[in-house]
Order: sequence, then structure tokens, then C-alpha cells
Amino acid sequence: MNITVIRGLACVLILAVGPALPSAVLAADSLDVTQDRVYREGVYLVVDALVQNHTGAYIDGVEATVVFLDFFDTLLRAEPTVLTPVTLAPGQSASLRVAVPYNDNVRKLEYRFTWRQQGTQLQSSVRRDIWKGSAVR
Repeated sequence: MNITVIRGLACVLILAVGPALPSAVLAADSLDVTQDRVYREGVYLVVDALVQNHTGAYIDGVEATVVFLDFFDTLLRAEPTVLTPVTLAPGQSASLRVAVPYNDNVRKLEYRFTWRQQGTQLQSSVRRDIWKGSAVR
């Protein structure tokens, strides 16, 4: 088989199977950071956040990784944590906190979430810019 036929078959498979994977598409906006506060506490940079369940279903095992990025989106650090509580009803909020050594180059945060919903593992992420002098106090 030549490469053009293989690429054509791959495109057909993607178009056929894509609609059968709604959970991956629905997960994109299902957890949201409703509030966050980033501040300096001595030698630490502390992130406190409230996360809300917008899935319309109960979810459990909610974990988060807070990714710290510089101005150019270079990874500076990633810190895993669990939300409290780890099981959320629809519309319910949970909190998270991470404390890492202070780094003056941090300009952006990305919250990466993982959870289970009806036996399926799902993921989403939320990105936030933080400005020196306004968000980091």
C-alpha cells in the first residue's frame, strides 16, 4: 500500500471514531478554577485555589498538578496535589493549596486536573497568567 492510501484510511478512521469519544471532548470545560490567590510567604510561593465541578455528575479521585511557567512558557516546576474534598457533587467546589520555593520568574500557572467519572478517567486544564506586583504579593 502506498502512503497516500494509508493516510486516507487514517483520516476516515479519525472521522468515524471521533464522535464515539464524547467524554474526552466534554471533559475540556468540566472543572473550573473559580478563584485563586498566588502570594509570597517568606521563601515560598503559595497557591490557594477553589475549583468547581461543572460536569453535571458526581466525580471522585480529583487530583491536580499546578504547573509553574515563565514568560516564555518554559516549565519551571510542577507540583502535584489532591483537592479537598476528593469527591465532588455537580456544582460543588473544592480547594487546593501548594507551596513551592519562591521563584521570581514565575509568570503563569496551569492547573491540570485528573478525576474519575462513571468509571472513566478524565482530564482538563486551566491556564492563568499572574502579573508581578498584582497577583504575587
